Amino acid sequence: MFSDPLTLTVNSVAKTLPRILIDGQKAVYQMADQTFTMTIAHQVGKQDKRVRSTLRVEQKAIVSNPLDLTNDYDTLVFYFVLDHPSFGFSQAQCEQLVAAVQAFTTTGVVDKLFGQEI
Repeated sequence: MFSDPLTLTVNSVAKTLPRILIDGQKAVYQMADQTFTMTIAHQVGKQDKRVRSTLRVEQKAIVSNPLDLTNDYDTLVFYFVLDHPSFGFSQAQCEQLVAAVQAFTTTGVVDKLFGQEI
């Protein structure tokens, strides 16, 4: 089980997210003002027995609509899924693949994703 609370550092500012829910193989961590939420969940496929572990972070903010100058809440989400068979790949192989993706995901890559490059 993950520690409680979790800490997420955004723009050099630590955000403390206490656990607010445990439901089977799902846990939700959230700041008191609900601006940041982290969900960690696991599912095992019934037929293929693949394990899908998801880590999802949501940031909620008041954003301005430039067309009519109104403000409304909106959400920015980042998540990743580790999807692996029940056997055949080791924990070390999963760690190595995640480390490779982390190293690849530079700010330049994020800029290209944001710009919808392929």
